[in-house]
This record gives sequence, structure tokens and C-alpha cells, in this order.
Amino acid sequence: MIFFSWSKQKSLALAQCTLELFQKVTMRENEAWLSDSSIRFGTGFFESLSEAIDRCDCGLFFLTKDNIHQSWINFEAGGMFFSEKKLWCILTDDIKKEDLFDSPFGQIQAIHIKKEAFEKLFKSICKNYSDNWDAYKARLKEHWSGYSKRVKEILKQGLCNKIDIICTNEVVSHFVRLQNDLVESSTVTSIPCGFETHDLYEYVLSNCKKRLWIFGRKNKKMFDASHGVLLKELGRKIAGGLDFKCLFFDKQLSGYSEKTMQNRRNFKKALETSIDDALDRCEEADSAPGECFRYYSEMRNIAMIIFDDTVLYAHVTYKLDGTPAHLTNAPFYIADIETKIGRDCSLAFLDTWERSRKHE
Repeated sequence: MIFFSWSKQKSLALAQCTLELFQKVTMRENEAWLSDSSIRFGTGFFESLSEAIDRCDCGLFFLTKDNIHQSWINFEAGGMFFSEKKLWCILTDDIKKEDLFDSPFGQIQAIHIKKEAFEKLFKSICKNYSDNWDAYKARLKEHWSGYSKRVKEILKQGLCNKIDIICTNEVVSHFVRLQNDLVESSTVTSIPCGFETHDLYEYVLSNCKKRLWIFGRKNKKMFDASHGVLLKELGRKIAGGLDFKCLFFDKQLSGYSEKTMQNRRNFKKALETSIDDALDRCEEADSAPGECFRYYSEMRNIAMIIFDDTVLYAHVTYKLDGTPAHLTNAPFYIADIETKIGRDCSLAFLDTWERSRKHE
């Protein structure tokens, strides 16, 4: 069995295209493993991955400029390398073999997407299956033109039209490795701790490319001075088209009665300080808070961060006196925005955004 490893959308498209070529050349429909099609997201993901690595004889890693150092594809490569499997790196034209020297792929055989190189690859696969090489060679020649054309289309689309955003599986793998624990369902992964931490905001700020929506309260950690460089980069991303929306609790505290806020004056002061800090960071990043900030006054039951196509959320609980419990290092959940829970979260965010007070 052949293991197809990818990271980010361009790499996935190349892996899927090559999987089709593999099936046409080898005439083997069930001799490949690709995570996007071989398992459902969240359903025994890591058990399935471990089993696949054990069962596979060979691994193909689809490398692009922006995924060589991605932790997920490195993780899979390490698992197969130490299992002493036969490994091949499939490179796009913008990567030179010397680019791999300071990565985990430096010791792995690498080829570009060229017919002569793929003949060597398929000859190795043919030998592994004890199949007829002349038949392989003839089918590779028959299908190469169509395959090559599709590869060029994928690479052209990736360069001109597509924002290569981080996928939800990679977000899951990042936080699972940090906490070494998870609970899975068919659409949601539960992480036991780590919400509202500096590390989480650093990860989100570093990886967001298309969208960043924050439904916080004070958002103190998000706009901490330690994230100054990342926030300046966020400003450049916003100027380039990234959709940034950030909800703060309204410092006027409308919607809360006096008795529901313990240490109300202290909270209000801390909230005002956090908002002032956020405005300072916006000024440093040349971003307009009037377009990015709004202030809500209702009791929220969920805190969320939506970046690109991934939703991170945590349930907000309240003490007997009506004050919300702290969310720092709290458990949280990860879902893809196209799942039902992901859509519900994004709609709830937008509904609150529309009803919130604009920054003046």
C-alpha cells in the first residue's frame, strides 16, 4: 500500500491528482491511503493514521514552498522514516533539492514532477508488487499527458487565484500534539486545555490568511504587546484583504445589572485598559478600529475564534453571583466551518456583530 502525505490545499490537490494516476497505472483501486478520502475527519483520525503507516510499504510526500516546514507533514514523515519504509518526496518546480537539506526530508529521495522521474518511481512500485513493468510503462505513457496538464492547472491556480489557507486537520494536529490528548466525534475535536492563552493567539495570528473573527470579552491576550510583530503583520494582511472582526464587551456595561458583576469597577477599568491597548496596537499596525472593532452588551454563552475555515470555541459558564468563569487555559473545541456546528458558530458571530455598537 502507498501512503499519500500532504499539507495545505495545493499539496492536497497534487496528491489527489497523483492518486488517480497511481490507480490508472497500477490498476489497483484499494492500494493507496490519502487522509482526505480514506477517513472521515475526527473519526478515529490518529488511530487510522497509525494503522495506515503500519500497513503501507511506501510513502509519497507532496512538498511545496509553503509546507516543507509544516509540522503535520513532518510528523507523518517521521512516523514512516522510523518505520523504515520506502519514502519519496514529490517536488514542485519552485523547490530545489537543496531546499530540503535543513528539513526532515533531507535524507529522503526527492523527484520533481517529470515523466522520467516518475518512471523511476513507478518502477520501484512495480517491483514492490511484482507486477509487469512493460504494462506499467505503457499505461504511464498513455495517461501522462492528462496528468501533466492537471498538475500545471493546479500550480497555476495556486499561484494566481487561491489563498493556501491552513486546513482544520492541521489545526487539530497542532493542538493535539501540544496537549497529547483529545476526544473526537464525527465533526468536532475536543482539546482538554489551552484556550485563551498567548500560545493559542500566537498560533492563530501566525496562520490566519483569509479571515480572523474574535468573540472575546477584554481580548487582553490577543492585543498583548508581546504579539506586536504579529499584530503589525496582521495589519498588512488586513490591507491585503483579510477579513478581521473583533468583538469586545461594551465598556458601558449595558445589559448587565449592577449585582451581576463582581468587582464591577475593577472589571470596567481592566476592560478600558484592554481596549486602549488594542487601539494602540491598531495604530501601530495602521489598521482602522472603526471597521474592525464592535462592542456587545449581552450575556454570551460561547467564546470563539474563527480563523480561515476553522472554528475554535469554548463554552462560557457563570458563577452563582452571575460573573463569568475565567477561560484562560480552558478546554475548547475545534470544528471546520463547513460542519453544522461550524456554520452555527459563524452565524452566531455575525448575528452578534450586526447587533453590536460600532466603534466611534
